[in-house]
Amino acid sequence: MARIAFLGAGTMGSAMVPHVLNGGHDVTVYNRTLDKARPLEALGAKLTATPSEAVQDANVIMSIVLDDSASREVWTGKNGVFEGTPSTGTLAIECSTVSNDWVLELSGLAEAQGLRFMDCAVAGRPDAAIDADLRMFAGGRVEDVEEARPILTCFGKRLTHFGPVGKGNAYKLIYNTIGTIQVVALIEGMYACEAAGIDLDAAADAF
Repeated sequence: MARIAFLGAGTMGSAMVPHVLNGGHDVTVYNRTLDKARPLEALGAKLTATPSEAVQDANVIMSIVLDDSASREVWTGKNGVFEGTPSTGTLAIECSTVSNDWVLELSGLAEAQGLRFMDCAVAGRPDAAIDADLRMFAGGRVEDVEEARPILTCFGKRLTHFGPVGKGNAYKLIYNTIGTIQVVALIEGMYACEAAGIDLDAAADAF
């Protein structure tokens, strides 16, 4: 059983934490708006007011927040992870979709604090998180990824290790770009169907 500090209980995090709890792990949750995390407390999670408090007894730290700014705040801000006293060797996992520059910077900051760092961006809509069907794209040392695998696979069935730190996050950004291009192509296709006088319901059904 791992002692996990889980930072971020938004739409994705709040759907992931129950699966981690069901995996038998001890989870302490930090969320910027604490009241939004109350339902997780009812499931057995502990709640804390700051990231620095959340990491005190953790041997794994996981973050899934909105963007670079939010990630920087939970790790390096006032009462952030690095103002706490996580044990040397604690495994730190950034699951947020953030810039690759920040992931690499964060890796260096975490290692300087004596932590082991890996990135593991997740892919899938909130319903996939609820169904424990997320895809996970990892970057880091092989031994760290394998140590994290039993936790990560609580909320997803497919974990792909792309190489050193930053590679999983880089793949997620590429993955998102491909998805965006596909959406734009579909929109353009529907406009072309309309221009050709094709029934749009029939076109959508055929697509």
